[in-house]
Formats: sequence, C-alpha cells, structure tokens
Amino acid sequence: MWGLSPARGLTALLETSEEPLCRFRVDEVTHTVWRVSDPTRLAAISSAVGSAPVVIADGHHRYETSLAYRDERRDVDGEGGTADSVMTFVVELVEDELDVGPIHRLVSGLTDRSELATILAECFDIGPVETGPLPTIGRLQDLGAMALVIPEGWRLLTPTPDTIARSRDLDSSRLDLALSRMPDHELVYQHGVDHVQSAVRSGAAQAGFLLRPVTVGQILEIAEGGEKMPPKSTFFAPKPRTGIVFRSME
Repeated sequence: MWGLSPARGLTALLETSEEPLCRFRVDEVTHTVWRVSDPTRLAAISSAVGSAPVVIADGHHRYETSLAYRDERRDVDGEGGTADSVMTFVVELVEDELDVGPIHRLVSGLTDRSELATILAECFDIGPVETGPLPTIGRLQDLGAMALVIPEGWRLLTPTPDTIARSRDLDSSRLDLALSRMPDHELVYQHGVDHVQSAVRSGAAQAGFLLRPVTVGQILEIAEGGEKMPPKSTFFAPKPRTGIVFRSME
C-alpha cells in the first residue's frame, strides 16, 4: 500500500547521509532504500505519521482485504496479533514529491448516443465540435473545463453555476453528477489521452471524457475534513516498485 501523509516535516525526518542498502532504476524512476534503526528517530517518524490521517494513494482493495483478514484473526487470536498491522509505504503529501494525474472515463452501451449531449447539457455548457488535436491537460486546466471526446472530434465541457454549487470542486464529482442522469451504460476508467482517443475512434467506446488532475491542495482539504476522495479521481506517480521490502511474520 502507498499512503500520503499531510504531516509537515516528515520528509526531513527521513533524510540521511548514510550509504543506502540498494539503489536501482526502473521505468525512469530511481529507487533508493535505507534502513532506519535509531529508536529516537523511529519514534519521531511514527509520531509524525500518527499525527494526521493518511490518504491511500494506491492499494485501496489491499487495505480492505487487510481489514477483513485482521477481523478474521481477531476472532481466533484476539487483538494484538501480527494481522493488526499492514505494511504501508508513506510519503509526505507535498507538491514536489509526487505527480497527480487524472483518470479519464470511457462510456459505452448507450442505446442512443444522440441523448448524450442533451443529458450533459443539464450540467455543462457544451462547446462546438472541434476536429483538431485533442486539448492537452494543461490547456483544460487553463480553460477550467473537461473535454468530451466523440467520433466526430471533441467538445469542451464547462460546468454550469448550478453544477458548481451542487458538487465538490472536482471533475470526477461533476461528471458523476451528469452520468447519474444517463440511462444504463458501461463506464470504464482509462489512463492516457491517446488511449481515450483510440478507444473512441475504434468504436470500443461511444464517448470519452478527459478530466483535469486533482491538486494536492484539494486532496489535503478533503483529507483534513475527514472525507473520502471520489473513486478513481487520482493517479499518483512515480509509483514505488512492489517487492522492495518484505515484512517478516515471525
């Protein structure tokens, strides 16, 4: 699991001049591992992480599974067993330590795609059909809009004042509001603008939606309010490789 901590100063507690146990590079990401064994330093790190809620960046299903397993073992062994803890990689939630990307949407299974614009118009101001290259995520951020990708091209989706008032300031929340009004359909989550365009062009999806990324500030606001992020709102990078560290159960 990968957790994000809003505790200020956590990164400084992890800095060291010691030689690492290992260092390797995969997919243009360098991984460096140190062992921390000083009790005072470990206590400071634990205190920092425990001072604020930890946001799960990756591993939501693993967390739910670990809770279910913990409860099973408690029924047999009582509390205080090894199943009461789960190994988690925790980093400080700050802009310069991670990239937050969007997760786009693909829609298919609509019996009449012509209804799509009518339903979306209840929540968004819809721009004219554009046939040029798809807008970059940066351009969507500048325009304050999402993009609807259809076989004919693409259209900007700017939330109406009513939609802004009725939903959280996240593209995923505003799109969920519109999709809840649609007839039965299939929704698929998709990374990458090019993949969205390819799916729509090939007919694998009837339409695609390009979303803007959530900001670190928005994540902090939601976490500090004790709320949960909407499903599939964020794609965090760079992702740590699985299997670097193992937890002994002995």
